This record gives sequence, C-alpha cells and structure tokens, in this order.
Amino acid sequence: MTKKTALRALFKVIEDEADLNPAFAERLFGALGDLAATIARDAAVKPAPKPRRARTPAAPKAGRAPAALDPVRHARQGEATLREGLAALSVQQLKDIIAEFGMDAGGQTTRWSRMERLVDHIVLVAIARATKGDAFL
Repeated sequence: MTKKTALRALFKVIEDEADLNPAFAERLFGALGDLAATIARDAAVKPAPKPRRARTPAAPKAGRAPAALDPVRHARQGEATLREGLAALSVQQLKDIIAEFGMDAGGQTTRWSRMERLVDHIVLVAIARATKGDAFL
C-alpha cells in the first residue's frame, strides 16, 4: 500500500464516521477549527527573518598585524593574481593572513617557515573559498 493510498483510506474512514456519527463530526470540526486558528495565529506572530550580514574576516589574533591583502578577493581574480600578491609578502605577513582569515584550524602552519609552503596553503584555501558554491551557478 502506498502512502497516497493509505491516506485516502484514512480520510475515507474519517469521512464515513463523520457521516454516521454527528457527535464525532462535531468534535472533528471543532478540532479542525482550533487547528486552523492556531496556524493563523502562529503565522501572524512569526518574526520576520533577520537580514543576512556580509561576511567579514575575523579580527586579527592577538599579537598579529592585520592581513596585508584579502586572499579570497585576489583568488576570485585568478590564481596568478593571488600568487603575485602573496610573493611580495614576508613569511610573517603570510602567517598574519592565515591567522586573520582562519585558514589553519589545526594550527600546523605556525611552525612552517618556508615561504613556498605558506603561499601554496593560502592559495589552496583561498581558491576553495572563492569557488565554493560555483557548482550551483
């Protein structure tokens, strides 16, 4: 038996009983009336959805300088643009970017000292964030 068939059978039983039993019909319509009133009341007091705020980068971590550039914005312009912007920065500035934009949940990049490794990590995360949701376009 499908859901559709089961629901039809249920409503047929309710309809037949309401036709044969006036007391049942009265209770049924009373319950439905209360339900309709409750639904209307809940819909009237439903708060308006809060407007969505634009995502802003997290505040810089204590002891860190603000990020020298926004890697996701640069990644949207292309990987070459992002790598070019990152190449002009120091290791410390790269670590500032990673910290400010929350690009290292595990804290592993704080021990890295090779500029190439930090740049590759930033590029990987920034491109993933810049293209997130593109499959739905």
